[in-house]
Amino acid sequence: MYEPTTEVKCACVEKGGVTISSPNETKPEGQISKPFDPNRYRYKYPRKSRYRVADYGLMLALDAGDKESFNESEPTSWKDVSKGGASQIEANIQGAVSLDSELGGGSLRFGSNGGGDRAVVSGMDISPNRFRDITIEVWIRLENADSSIRGWAVGNDDGNSTGGRSLIANDPRFSPEGMEGGASAISANGAYVSTLGVTPTQEWMQLVGVWQHGHTSYLYRNGNRDVASSETNNKIGIPDLVIGGHPTESDMNIDGEIALVRVYSRALSVKEIKSNFCFSAPRFDMHCPSDWGSMNA
Repeated sequence: MYEPTTEVKCACVEKGGVTISSPNETKPEGQISKPFDPNRYRYKYPRKSRYRVADYGLMLALDAGDKESFNESEPTSWKDVSKGGASQIEANIQGAVSLDSELGGGSLRFGSNGGGDRAVVSGMDISPNRFRDITIEVWIRLENADSSIRGWAVGNDDGNSTGGRSLIANDPRFSPEGMEGGASAISANGAYVSTLGVTPTQEWMQLVGVWQHGHTSYLYRNGNRDVASSETNNKIGIPDLVIGGHPTESDMNIDGEIALVRVYSRALSVKEIKSNFCFSAPRFDMHCPSDWGSMNA
């Protein structure tokens, strides 16, 4: 079911490590073609942005700001829009998850009443048995990230020795000694010391985990890279993708909002990750760093 899309032949240029699209880029095979409807989005969609979202290998896109992805009349369903319109693939929402139609251009609130909030894409197996390499991107805003919280964001960890691939918003186990609060991380060969510093609260951030089985895996936060492991032997985990709360551990859930989740069946490059950031940043009142290249040059 979750096959990568056909490779996109795109007329693109690179500036300062960021991919900028040309007006002649082609759409991926299978892309749903229909007139653009600005009323579909809860935010101002950056249709004319010179940056582009990577689409080769994109197999899941959940966007709480897209009314086709999250419809208030179906509050337990978060639909995939990776092909341009709502597909039959969806995340089943459990617990007291609620929509904030304005924050982050539309986002889902997890953990406001403690544990139990999660969204589950059943049958989406991201293990190395299915995909040797994988990338998970999430736009997330934490209300609380103190040392008492293990904020598990998205992944397939089964809670035992077989582990899995997981993107962690904040967890004190990855923080340098003496640092107050948790750090962002990815599951790899076990705990490691993050170099990204304390996880910020009440501000949006792009977290990207890139897993390369048998090679170096990375975590990126707003385009800044942290090395997780020199050689990552990813574990299998469960055959489902779970968002917002750990599949089995009740004390591992985020206290905050998630607006956007993207999953790729390959390892994105740092240039693609930065381009994704620059495309989505205006929605979250952020901007593309000037040292990544000028949009006007």
